[in-house]
Amino acid sequence: MSRPETRSEPSRTDAQDLLLARAALCRFLRLALAPPDRASHETLRSPATLTALDLAARTLDRSPDGELLAASEALVADPGRSIGEARSAHRRLFGHTLRGRVCPYECEYGRRPLLQQAQELADLAGFYRAFGLRPSRLRHERPDHVACELEFLEFLSVKEALALERRDGESGEITRQAVRRLLREHLGRFGRAFARALAEARAGELPRPPGSPARGLSGRRVRAPGGAAGTRDDGAARRGPGPDADGLRRRRRAGAARR
Repeated sequence: MSRPETRSEPSRTDAQDLLLARAALCRFLRLALAPPDRASHETLRSPATLTALDLAARTLDRSPDGELLAASEALVADPGRSIGEARSAHRRLFGHTLRGRVCPYECEYGRRPLLQQAQELADLAGFYRAFGLRPSRLRHERPDHVACELEFLEFLSVKEALALERRDGESGEITRQAVRRLLREHLGRFGRAFARALAEARAGELPRPPGSPARGLSGRRVRAPGGAAGTRDDGAARRGPGPDADGLRRRRRAGAARR
């Protein structure tokens, strides 16, 4: 008697790979969309970052034509662009005010009364604090900036991968619920409108718009399980390094050896 076919669930190692790939893509996107400084400028151009981006996109992409991979490759800046040119391009695209050519702030989308905006900003900051995150003292930014929300998604992805590594089911479930909420109420909703605005206003300011990768993080084409806040206390120095290509490769090799 033949057994009915069952849909196989991804292994623990495969799930970790997907989570770390999502974190790597979030890291690249939030660095690309935040106001550039010398450190982020050099990070975005480094071979290690570009290799990690390529591997993350290949891990996450489910589209038959490699749409996510192609869109991620389009984000790579001209390696000859100086930090001054990068800053000028960012200012031309996002401006100095809340409503530049492209607005990176979630609460500026739609018609929200000022009191409602204030409440939503407070709720989002509280969401970050629930996971031990505080606004950076080194960079004053609203919690609804797209780079802040991407950093929070990056953090949650790494946290869930660690929960899988430690077989901590309770922590993993709490983190998955947080990811669903972040995508449903914030990044997955506003991110699509932001990506469309960025695509329409790019005009050469960025190599090509990071719209497709941003949409992919909240859409059906990403295989991630179950979706920049500030940094802990006094800035990025206390955060560990982001996922890199070597880490993803090591997990793949380990998983293959176990199988």
